[in-house]
Amino acid sequence: MGHKGSAYSKDIAIAYKSNDGKTFYPVEELSGGPEYQCGFQWGNNLYLGTGGWTNNRTGGNTAKIYRYDGQNRQEVLSNISKNGITSFASCGNKIFALADSGWEADLGTSYLFESSDGIEWKHIHTFNEPEMKKIEVVENKTLIVLGGKNDGYGVIYINNEICTKN
Repeated sequence: MGHKGSAYSKDIAIAYKSNDGKTFYPVEELSGGPEYQCGFQWGNNLYLGTGGWTNNRTGGNTAKIYRYDGQNRQEVLSNISKNGITSFASCGNKIFALADSGWEADLGTSYLFESSDGIEWKHIHTFNEPEMKKIEVVENKTLIVLGGKNDGYGVIYINNEICTKN
């Protein structure tokens, strides 16, 4: 998954599928919109995060979350004034998504979202770093968020309660 075209092109998102790991073909239902930056399987669905890192490294409103059930793509989160969805993770009975201000950004914030059903999302935390990039989960109970800012990476947030909190 990613986008058609070269870096900084205005081409659309595209995803490919393979049944054997050797031959890939485009999935038409996943074509269009901002480029895909990350994907994550949760339950019976694939969650796709979009962004503008190659065609608009610090633009707003390119971060979106799509839910794909194998036949239909449904937009479940948009209009969040961020450049891209950088990572997904799940712990407890929730899925989490991270949105940042853009690639190589010095200023801005990042947002953490959560959902219990993959359709309704709520903003649960704002980080004062523009480039929070990765969510990790340890032992299905501890959520770790990693990132920082351009030339200042190395920020780590750890939460031991968010996975079990209702």
